Amino acid sequence: MGRRMSPGDAVWFLGENRVNPMTISSIMWFDRPIDVELLRARFQERLLDRHPIMRERIVPSRVPGVMPRWVEDRSFDLGRHISEDVLPAPGDQATLQHWCSEERTIPLDRSRPLWHVSVLQGYRGGGSAIHTRIHHSIGDGLAMLSLLLTIVDEYDPEVIVGSSRGGAVALAIRSDRPLILLAPAWRFFGVRPRQDAAGVVIHSGRDRLVPVGHSRGLCRRCPGLRLVEAGCDHRLNCPASRKALAEAFDGLI
Repeated sequence: MGRRMSPGDAVWFLGENRVNPMTISSIMWFDRPIDVELLRARFQERLLDRHPIMRERIVPSRVPGVMPRWVEDRSFDLGRHISEDVLPAPGDQATLQHWCSEERTIPLDRSRPLWHVSVLQGYRGGGSAIHTRIHHSIGDGLAMLSLLLTIVDEYDPEVIVGSSRGGAVALAIRSDRPLILLAPAWRFFGVRPRQDAAGVVIHSGRDRLVPVGHSRGLCRRCPGLRLVEAGCDHRLNCPASRKALAEAFDGLI
């Protein structure tokens, strides 16, 4: 029978639509190819065996007003959740950004547990990248961060990237690495920005979910952050915002 979702988790599931997918995502890249079978083994050992929710799908109630249920996916197949592709030529930063931007517009399959990992080989020649998507009903940005740190043994990123709620999480990380923040929702989640935070904040003046004034105030509080106003909405899924993102990477890496 499964168990009922909490009202807080159900809000993310029931409030989702094609225009505003309730998905948190992250991108990691490496200077060598990823062994996909080893990655799947890591997920099995460190996540699936410890956190049953990663094997559960959501079943909506047929009764109005009754919360959906978490139910074990008896046909769970890890191969469906961790896929492997090759980035198209030239496989550079712009190609990776475009790929991930397009993939973020594709809703997660509601007939399965709501998470997916894309392993992208051929990044910058002999490297690779991992694009992870997890539904907000499973966890927030902190849960995503914990998930990623669980599957890697050593990590020392060149830059920390966070979008919306993930931007709030990035602001709370104690690190001397530069930040790239996309419409960070720091005020909504009570984050106290680090005064020494440095990097680039990209925010659209037409954002209806997180006011651009929040980012202006953030940059006043943290002189090391520079605001770039670009894009046409909160998702920043347009050529102008992608260009601003590419320029931010080029300037920080």
